[in-house]
Amino acid sequence: MRYSDKIEGDAVVDVIAALIEDHTMVRIKFALSEAERICIINSQRTISNLAYFQIDMPTDVPHPEDAEEWQVEMLFDFMGRDRLNYSFTASGGIMMGDKLWVKLPAHIERIQQRSNFRIDTPKRSLLELTVAEQTYTLILENISLGGAFCRAKRSLKTGVVRVPVQTENIIEDLRLEIPADDGPAEVSIRRSRIARVVKDPDKRLRAYGIEFLEIGRHEKARLTRIIYDLQRRFLKHRLK
Repeated sequence: MRYSDKIEGDAVVDVIAALIEDHTMVRIKFALSEAERICIINSQRTISNLAYFQIDMPTDVPHPEDAEEWQVEMLFDFMGRDRLNYSFTASGGIMMGDKLWVKLPAHIERIQQRSNFRIDTPKRSLLELTVAEQTYTLILENISLGGAFCRAKRSLKTGVVRVPVQTENIIEDLRLEIPADDGPAEVSIRRSRIARVVKDPDKRLRAYGIEFLEIGRHEKARLTRIIYDLQRRFLKHRLK
């Protein structure tokens, strides 16, 4: 299910500021030429009492050479800090040398696919799995309804814990434990797949991307509530 809401007012300025600070890659689609480019927003400022942001001029997209303004419809989309998709439209801008100053939009649309968007989990979140009758507890970093990403815990004896799994291995009865206000919330996943294994050469630790293949109806409902609660907590924290 697709869900969207509008970001307006001073919050638009905050979103653009975050893009500048994080050097976030933003995709632009130009309506007239049907061209598509990737850019980074460099800065924002006020011009003639209106708020603008600056991008590098897309030299390979046809535009007027001698005019100060460029009237073209543009669609911007990007992924925010909360791992959700955002988009907004803009109409042209002011050309200054190799820079294009684009007027800030009246609103930005925040979009999410409720079935699979991923969100970071709080500290002390754990993922427990069993391989060859041996149980391993990993640090759970983020989750979605479709999977999870976790890291190995450091062992005091060996310095590292490595789970003996490879990509495509099937895991039965995986367990998630996520801290909540009223105590740890637990979810059991009947069947999962190791989607990827990532090795950290500096820390000698490994991370694991896991895809959920089979989950009970009640467990899925519980996981959905957990994800929504984490999102509300995240957005509440951002607004403070």
